[in-house]
Amino acid sequence: TSITIPDSVTNIGYYAFSGCSELTSVTIGNGVTNIKDYAFSGCSGLTNVTIPDSVTTIGYFAFNDCSGLTSLTIGNGVTTIGSFAFYDCSGLTSVTIGNGVTTIGDSAFKGCSGLTSVTIPDRAISIESSAFDGCSKLKYNEYDNALYLGNKNNSYVVLIKAKSVDITSCSINVKTKVIWSSAFKGCSGLTNVT
Repeated sequence: TSITIPDSVTNIGYYAFSGCSELTSVTIGNGVTNIKDYAFSGCSGLTNVTIPDSVTTIGYFAFNDCSGLTSLTIGNGVTTIGSFAFYDCSGLTSVTIGNGVTTIGDSAFKGCSGLTSVTIPDRAISIESSAFDGCSKLKYNEYDNALYLGNKNNSYVVLIKAKSVDITSCSINVKTKVIWSSAFKGCSGLTNVT
């Protein structure tokens, strides 16, 4: 039901704790640098996870289908969140992404239907398609005719989508780092973008 991973461990391997549905608590040691693909996949009893600053990479499907997970803190050392890493974590309500993250993979938070807030760091340069699909409760920041995600210092790091497919113009915030895939898809009347 609970695991403490000591600082001596550097890697959590593929499928290491996959399917441990009764696991409720995990303490990840400060020596861990990689969490491999499917490492905690299907651990539906997990309620919260703190990923320490020592971790640099979170693998594909690493925590997918952890439906009991409600809060998540990703350390400042993480640079890449793999595709489908937190896919279908339907109980997740808030995510704090550390300042080191530059890449959020395809469908990383897809299906996190309870997610209301997410912090995106300024260093983000790539947020792949479908990363936040199905996050119907997610609150966006608005500027002109577009919706954004960001952090307390910069609310406009990522332009996620147009406010409506009916917009005719859009002025993109000067602090924006990333325009998300399909951001203006279907905006057939769009004539002017600044």
